[in-house]
Amino acid sequence: VSRLLQIFAMSGDVWQSWIANLGHDTYSFPAWITQQQLPCSCGFVKMTSDLTVRCVTTESGVESTVDWHAAVKADADRRKRGETGLHLRFCEARAWLLTHMPQFDLNFLPQSVTVNGTSMLDDVVAFALMADHAAAWSVSVPLDVRLSYLLPYGSYHESRQNWRPLMFAKFFGLVANATSAREAMGRLLAPNVFLQWGAHYWPSSPRQPTSGGYSLEWASSTTPPSVAPFDFVAYGYASCTGWATFLTYAARSVGIPARQAGTPCWNSVYNGVDFRGLAIDNSNVSLCWDGGSEQLGYGGGFLNNHNWVEIYDAGQWSFVNVPPGSKSTNEGLCGSHFQEAEGCGYNHSATAGHECNGVIGGPGAAMRDHEIFSVTWSLPGDTEEDVIDVKDLKLSNGRPASPLVWAPKLTSPLGLRLQNVGLRMVNRTEFYRCKPGMHHRS
Repeated sequence: VSRLLQIFAMSGDVWQSWIANLGHDTYSFPAWITQQQLPCSCGFVKMTSDLTVRCVTTESGVESTVDWHAAVKADADRRKRGETGLHLRFCEARAWLLTHMPQFDLNFLPQSVTVNGTSMLDDVVAFALMADHAAAWSVSVPLDVRLSYLLPYGSYHESRQNWRPLMFAKFFGLVANATSAREAMGRLLAPNVFLQWGAHYWPSSPRQPTSGGYSLEWASSTTPPSVAPFDFVAYGYASCTGWATFLTYAARSVGIPARQAGTPCWNSVYNGVDFRGLAIDNSNVSLCWDGGSEQLGYGGGFLNNHNWVEIYDAGQWSFVNVPPGSKSTNEGLCGSHFQEAEGCGYNHSATAGHECNGVIGGPGAAMRDHEIFSVTWSLPGDTEEDVIDVKDLKLSNGRPASPLVWAPKLTSPLGLRLQNVGLRMVNRTEFYRCKPGMHHRS
């Protein structure tokens, strides 16, 4: 396999051979992926009173337990020595997903794009490996970041859709010769070519581009129904949540680590309703997080939320607002010249300590009950970031809260509340909030 990958690295367009016949019932994964897939098997074993995932590979009759933690450590050690990082491997990736995916997904996922596939989980891993090996920048990204923000197929408990094979086939050609994740993202955004759904096909596709194509558009206040990526394609429009989800997955499909970010409730006045301050002092804040009420109705002016995208490049996260107004990151959400040390809305011409006095709403005004979160499948301790389990999230008035403000009553058919189950976030408030006095400090 290593020799095959060395050959692949010498040919910039070999990825096209990996998707030959995709969209037909004769499609199969390339041999180098099948060679990793077939020896891999996973199941649950009982450890004390809990069930835990155990994946093994079997070669020449010898069974070896797969340890993705060890792979992350080995990748980090190589980087410390100045060596090239490790690529994703099939069984480690599958083990990571089975350990981190929402529990309700363990019982069913849609079918694979291959006749002999077990479920779309096969495709998730296989096409993540393709993107990881085809993207020139991939091994410059730490393995733990790629596991957390390249692999996952879901974020907001949206409907499960097998978007990765199709998006890789449609979009990788746009970024094939990019040398960094930031450059690749610019290729998708300049000028928003990822929206031209009908313009991008691959040689073996059963259909090819047609004149005029089919482009996706912005439409405010359409979450729900347009949240998951193929919701966006079917309706032809979406607002910020649908855009952020679609762009995040388009980025992941081509090897860019990405995640949705946003606030469930801006610290602002919206449509004449004051949502500012703490929930303990202002009952409108709870209405904002609940998406409304039975008495006053739901949606509309109660959804004072916004979502956008963050991508990882050169050791740091940067943001892309939606709808994107630039191919560059860190623009369009906080004005120009954003610096993390200062935050959004920082006024350099103001006197010391008053640089944030003019901030009214937006990310610069983020605070308790108006936090900014990024969605993650990481578990606490997986990365250096502080991961929050939404089941533990409460407003200042003590009420449980969920960032799923457009689906506050999300419940399983058997009555299990799901809006705060299996959902984890990274608190990004400190990154975005305006921080007065920073440029006056030594």
